[in-house]
Amino acid sequence: MRITEVHITGEAQNFAVIKRKAGSDSIEVEVITPTGNNTVRVSANDDKGLWEAAQRLQRQLDGFRGCGGDVRPYLGVLQSLSDL
Repeated sequence: MRITEVHITGEAQNFAVIKRKAGSDSIEVEVITPTGNNTVRVSANDDKGLWEAAQRLQRQLDGFRGCGGDVRPYLGVLQSLSDL
């Protein structure tokens, strides 16, 4: 089994679409807000890059800068699409 796309609903009408296309070595993280969209790509085998993307995703969806316990669920989602 391979997970290729995940949708997350956050606070304040913010959403995220996280996907990895077959054969791609990167994960695309798109955050959709009432004021616009923001897309970043992160390497599917970069621990540090995945953690930083998870921090950014948590902050954008939850509306506050969280600690490790707030970020880890987002990291888990990113890792489910990664090579790690």
